[in-house]
Amino acid sequence: ASLRAAPGRVAPECWRNWPLCFGMGGRFARNTQRVLAGYKSLLEIKKLRAGLEEQKIPKSTLAEIDKHANSVMEETIRGIADEIMSEHGKTIADDGRRHELKAGIIFALREIANRIDRGFSIEIRALPQPNTNSGDTKPEDVEENRRIDKIRVISNNLKYPEPGAASLLSLEERPAQKDSKK
Repeated sequence: ASLRAAPGRVAPECWRNWPLCFGMGGRFARNTQRVLAGYKSLLEIKKLRAGLEEQKIPKSTLAEIDKHANSVMEETIRGIADEIMSEHGKTIADDGRRHELKAGIIFALREIANRIDRGFSIEIRALPQPNTNSGDTKPEDVEENRRIDKIRVISNNLKYPEPGAASLLSLEERPAQKDSKK
């Protein structure tokens, strides 16, 4: 299902598959929160690196600091990916497919981390379920309202660092796709 829609609107695909969208939204919010927590541990390194750069420290020394920051974030990302796969990958019998999914998760988490490092903020919103005319509350509505509340709590607690010094991370994102036409 797609979560893309005009600002303030939920994609039509989400209306047809409401629980899937809230499940994906909740996981996206939770994993963004995990990446952000890992990134916040690098903020002191980023500040110190900016000070060293002002002091005209050799670029080779700064490159070692960058390399260390990238390895710390990479370790955090791989830990998150391991948690995701242990939680959701149990039903995938094929080891090759499980590895492929984990690689995709790692690339996605790297993209989030790189963008946070460049000053991006990620807004995650959950709109209430459309009202039905009946006054009955169904059990699935209660569950979906619980999911909405969980997404809102996480998204309200996402605190992004102030954009400041130059970007620190340079994690590898998705490799360029080869043109299949020959």
